[in-house]
Amino acid sequence: MSTESEGPGREWVEPVPDQAWLAQHREDPLEPGMPIIDPHHHLWVMGDFTYMLPEFLADIRSGLTIEATIYMEAWTAYRQDGPEELRCVGETEFAYEQSLKTDGLVAAGIVSYANLRAPDALDRVLDAHVEAGHGRLCGRHQYRDEEDMRKQSVHVMFLW
Repeated sequence: MSTESEGPGREWVEPVPDQAWLAQHREDPLEPGMPIIDPHHHLWVMGDFTYMLPEFLADIRSGLTIEATIYMEAWTAYRQDGPEELRCVGETEFAYEQSLKTDGLVAAGIVSYANLRAPDALDRVLDAHVEAGHGRLCGRHQYRDEEDMRKQSVHVMFLW
């Protein structure tokens, strides 16, 4: 299973954060004791930029009271083989593994990808996500234009 984000529409390059610049200023939380559920985060490797579990945990343990997070799909850890339409289920498996590693803190909820333009496979893909998420699946990411995800500006999360 690859953790490189190399799914459809991933041909653009994300800028790599400048850690030296970021280290120049630290901002304390406004309400450090307030419980927070982070409703949208990714874990990924894009070129020279790595933001996986260690980096994410460092961020959320920086003075905030994060009680749970919702993992949002990011073309990470797709299966490298098997039916093409089911390869995206590898990311749900990956997110669930991150949840286990953190006693459910990370990826308490998982939003996965399923291609709505492949209706013949949709039930099978969603069922596979539900199974792989072990009760954590809470939605499916919807792009306005799945043919060119670089134009993505609107998404809807379907909850069931």
